[in-house]
Amino acid sequence: MAVAFTDEERARITAGLLDAAERLYASQGLKKTSLEELVAPA
Repeated sequence: MAVAFTDEERARITAGLLDAAERLYASQGLKKTSLEELVAPA
């Protein structure tokens, strides 16, 4: 069974994903950004 994330961990992961998405979308555009690229920093 998976372990639930704490509120702090959830906030850190969310912030990291949003930051990665902003950077990648700005540099590559939405169509050229893969899910693998988005989750790599997280």
